[in-house]
Amino acid sequence: TARAAVDSMREKGMKVGTAKLTVFRPFPFDDIKSLSKKAKVLAVVDRDISFGFGGAVFAEVSGALVNEREKPIIMGFILGLGGRDITQDDFFTMADKAKKAMETGNAEMVTWINLKEVK
Repeated sequence: TARAAVDSMREKGMKVGTAKLTVFRPFPFDDIKSLSKKAKVLAVVDRDISFGFGGAVFAEVSGALVNEREKPIIMGFILGLGGRDITQDDFFTMADKAKKAMETGNAEMVTWINLKEVK
């Protein structure tokens, strides 16, 4: 789904890319640092929530770049909780938010996408 969304956005002229984390431990700090040099915004997708600080991958990516002199805006997106599907539209929403963050220099640290609220 992510790859198809990225392909669609590239066809529209957007400069976007995707990377898939294949291992969590040991965390690929050097790979993240290398990828971050090419990006203005990193949109990190998590399908989990850790206590007190967004998603686990977002926390690790942020930690990997904390001491870098020049780094992109890092945005965490939490979606797909409870096995809910993540759609191409979700990726388009994330890309729009990332673009706005890049243009303004302001971003929410963690954004929830399609959270089903219980009333």
